[in-house]
Amino acid sequence: METSFLTGLLQHSDLIDQADIVGMSLRLINGMTLISTARQWLSVSLFLMDLSQALVQGLYFHDSPLQQLPFVNVNAVKALKGKEQNQSISQFVDMDREDRLALLKDNLTDDQVDQVIVVAKQYPELRVLKAFFKGECGQVSSVMCAPRPRVTF
Repeated sequence: METSFLTGLLQHSDLIDQADIVGMSLRLINGMTLISTARQWLSVSLFLMDLSQALVQGLYFHDSPLQQLPFVNVNAVKALKGKEQNQSISQFVDMDREDRLALLKDNLTDDQVDQVIVVAKQYPELRVLKAFFKGECGQVSSVMCAPRPRVTF
């Protein structure tokens, strides 16, 4: 699984193996998430969701979501987090162009910053409007209730 987080070039056969392992890992994580939510283990469920997201995005847990943007590396993230405390892509998009250029001038050219903002504006921003759980007792066992989440975006 760790090779899915590495940015180095892999051989063709390694890429096929990597795709298989990532696919199996996601199915295992989804299964564990179903079990942990049925047992109402919140911290385990949240950890598994973070692991799944990190695996799909090819990032480590400690990596910033800003590293999903083109040309943005660890140094650019440090510059963004410095003065403005940018933690997310939506906060980056909300900044003034001049502020973005000033923060990233040492790491990116003006054209690269413009390309980054074009990609960042295409990044979806989901907002949960309503969420509730409705337990269905007897689905898993007579003692435990299995939650069926319903979320509206």
